[in-house]
Amino acid sequence: MAIPVPRHVVAHSSRGVVVAARIGYAAEAVVYSVLGTLAVMAAFGIAGGKLTDNKGALKALGDQPFGSALLWASALGMLCYALWNGVRAALDPEHKGSSGGALFARAGYAFSAGAHVLLAVYASQLAYGSSPSSGGTQTFVGKVLRYPFGAWLVAAFGLIAIGFGIAQVVKGVKGKVGQEYQRANLAPGWCRGVQRFARVGVSARGVVFALIGTSLVTAALKRDSSHAEGFAQALGQLANTPLGVGLLLFVAGGLLAYGIHLFFMARWGAFPEPR
Repeated sequence: MAIPVPRHVVAHSSRGVVVAARIGYAAEAVVYSVLGTLAVMAAFGIAGGKLTDNKGALKALGDQPFGSALLWASALGMLCYALWNGVRAALDPEHKGSSGGALFARAGYAFSAGAHVLLAVYASQLAYGSSPSSGGTQTFVGKVLRYPFGAWLVAAFGLIAIGFGIAQVVKGVKGKVGQEYQRANLAPGWCRGVQRFARVGVSARGVVFALIGTSLVTAALKRDSSHAEGFAQALGQLANTPLGVGLLLFVAGGLLAYGIHLFFMARWGAFPEPR
């Protein structure tokens, strides 16, 4: 026989998850803002700029004054973000349903939850003073390719990344981002402005994921992990295109815009309370 849970306990738990979501989005905002700023600096050739990924952004935070405190705060934020995505995957508070697309999205939330738990561990190791191995995309892909059907698995991950990237670009272009602000107590002018940041940011992030996915498919077809690229390598590829540094600067600025979007999500985003 199921034990009934008091209604006030459910309410407090639901509000706690929403608070965790806001903390998680704030931590993600810091990481993407650092990542985008470093990439913009690299595009302009400013000293200290570099093309990196989430782990590189966490390392950069650790190099700042009070870096250890920033890293512990980031670790907590990553865990909060993982909790929110785990709830989205398991309880479907956004009522996406059980269609194929909805299940794909919820699987993505579950994957994100696991990835952010690993990021939290990485940040805490840095804060503790150890030097964790960042591994790298090529190292991981090389290990997977050694297994039977490893190439198929790498190709599948690549196709998923390409699909996710294209979906993000389409979402940004069509303006299907930032609706969360419309239900918040935010002035219409601010709402429209931040929505523009969100559209650019989501599109830029989608471009990077599509490039990563393409590199994974290439690595799988050639059974050569040297073709696999992570976030930093994908950004570097942009500078080698005919549009060169201009395209890199646009995407780098887009990642910074994505960080701004996440800051506003943390403060003004409307999150459904899971029941």
